[in-house]
Amino acid sequence: MSAPAPPYLADVIPGLRGRGVVLADPADFADIALTLLGAGYTVCEIDGSELTTRRVALPALAAALHLPGAADRNLDALMDTLRDLPDRWPRADRLVLLWRAAEQFVEGEPQVWEEVADILRQASRELRGAAFAFETVAFVDGYDVPPLLLGVPHHPGSVP
Repeated sequence: MSAPAPPYLADVIPGLRGRGVVLADPADFADIALTLLGAGYTVCEIDGSELTTRRVALPALAAALHLPGAADRNLDALMDTLRDLPDRWPRADRLVLLWRAAEQFVEGEPQVWEEVADILRQASRELRGAAFAFETVAFVDGYDVPPLLLGVPHHPGSVP
C-alpha cells in the first residue's frame, strides 16, 4: 500500500490559492512560515530582493534547495534535479520554498519567471506521485494579492 499524498499548501493555509506555485502577500510571510513549520514542512527561503535576472535567480534557487550541478544555470538541469528532491532531503516529506520579493524576478524577466514557475509546478505535480510535497510560495508586492490575516483574531458573523 502506498503512502497517502501529503496535503497541498492551500489545504494547510486557508486563503492560499493554486498549486505548485502560489502567490502571497509579503505581510503574511512570518505567519505562513510558522504555520508550515508547525505542519511539519521543511522550509527553504530565498531573499529575492536582488534577483532580477535568470543569471542571479537560478543560482539562488539551486542554493536554497541544495541542488547540484548545472541547476544553477540551466532550466533542463533544474527540472532534472528537482525530481531528485526526495533523495536530497531524505528526512523531509514536505518541502516548501518561500521566495521573498519574488516580484523582482517577475518584473525583471517575466518570460523567464514563467518558465521557472512552470518548472516548479511540474516538479510539484510529479513529486506528489512519490508522496513528497514540494511547493513554492512566491511573496509578491504590488500584485493585488490580499493578505491572509492569519495572525489576526476573527469571529464569525458580521463586523460592526
